[in-house]
Amino acid sequence: MIHPSADWLSKALDFPAFGIIPGTVDWQAPHETEDPITTEVDTLALLFALVRLVRPLLAVETGCGKGAGARAIGLALASLGTGKLVTCDINEAYCQKTTEICANLPMTIIRCEGKDLGPLPAADFVYIDSGLHSRGAEMALVKPGAITVIHDTNSDDIFTEVKQHFTKYVRLPGIHGPTIAWKEPK
Repeated sequence: MIHPSADWLSKALDFPAFGIIPGTVDWQAPHETEDPITTEVDTLALLFALVRLVRPLLAVETGCGKGAGARAIGLALASLGTGKLVTCDINEAYCQKTTEICANLPMTIIRCEGKDLGPLPAADFVYIDSGLHSRGAEMALVKPGAITVIHDTNSDDIFTEVKQHFTKYVRLPGIHGPTIAWKEPK
């Protein structure tokens, strides 16, 4: 017997097309892979699983891009029957695309920078995937105890910021090097 959450995960990984990320042999991503604004399939599965484990009442994503991460998080929340996602991007076209592929999911999309996203300091789960220039300010806003995934930590500059803002972290291998991090509650 397969657990019902497998159907939700299948939906989270269901896209019209996949492609190999340029410069890699086998890292796949949804959407147009010549556009670097995307989250690879393995990280989408990780986001889905972490949301189901953490069971956040409030999840926040900074930098929704074309909506793949928001969709994975939103479907995980829907599978739990509780929680809400608030996501943002500064690009209106990305906000619109995310709105389209995340219809009927428990989420709100706001056009702004992540550091200006009001709900960020209250979130129980955070996915930081915004522009590299604003990630340090976003990391500073994450509350102690919140589980945080930071995308693109294969950049040593970004990983240095992770180490400055979080007390615990695990940098995972991968083309974009996601890191799972948290601050010890006080």
